[in-house]
Amino acid sequence: MAASRMSPLLAPCVVETFNNTVSITGSSGVAVATGLYYYLKKFCNVHVSWSGTQTKTATGKPPLVPEPIVVKLNGRIANYALRRYGKAEANASCAWERLARSVYDLDPKALVKDHGQYTIVVRPSLHLKNKTWYDPTEVYMAWRDLLRAAADPEIAEQATFRYDLVDVTRQSLQLLIDATYVEIRACFWKKMESCFRKLAWLMKDLFFDLDSILASDSHFLLGTWIRDARSWGTTKEVWSYLRDSIRDYAAKQWSGLVRR
Repeated sequence: MAASRMSPLLAPCVVETFNNTVSITGSSGVAVATGLYYYLKKFCNVHVSWSGTQTKTATGKPPLVPEPIVVKLNGRIANYALRRYGKAEANASCAWERLARSVYDLDPKALVKDHGQYTIVVRPSLHLKNKTWYDPTEVYMAWRDLLRAAADPEIAEQATFRYDLVDVTRQSLQLLIDATYVEIRACFWKKMESCFRKLAWLMKDLFFDLDSILASDSHFLLGTWIRDARSWGTTKEVWSYLRDSIRDYAAKQWSGLVRR
């Protein structure tokens, strides 16, 4: 789960980058295969062909025919949902499988800047381009699956599950805002005033819904982040180099900030 600050529920350590984008992103199978390829090439001086037919080394040893590299993630993902929520639940596992093959399947070589350019976190423009690398429908379906999983009281009471439900809901609303923006832009260019006004109200409602969802978890509260920033930024070494030249340093989605 990539964001400027990861929840302590998600990782044993927290790395503060101060900037970045609040958005779900990651690399699953592609990253594993690519990482293995570059590791063997750079550190072991071994080249493994993607077709799995030959291995070349810098030594005089005869070439070997390796087994094809197959990254098996489905079982790991299902087990991850079990470990994360403490109980096996079919809908939760299905949600993570959908996320793994969509938002968590970014090819590192794709060079998607800031994990995608979402309408809600960039300055207004009539020329924004969609930089989403996955099918939004998969995220919407994962959202539905997590909502179904919430019917199980033992799952619903887990702090990790509540965090994930808020985060996937946030991602889904973010994508709906993107889709609404495209329609609003089309109405503007075609001078369809009535349609434009209706969609503008819908966009406003989505912003308010997003802010309300974010308010349900302390990890997404503006006040929490301001408090933490004040406690961290107390030394000259941290802030002395700033010269008020940073404009779009960070793109956050925090309750108390979204609807402002």
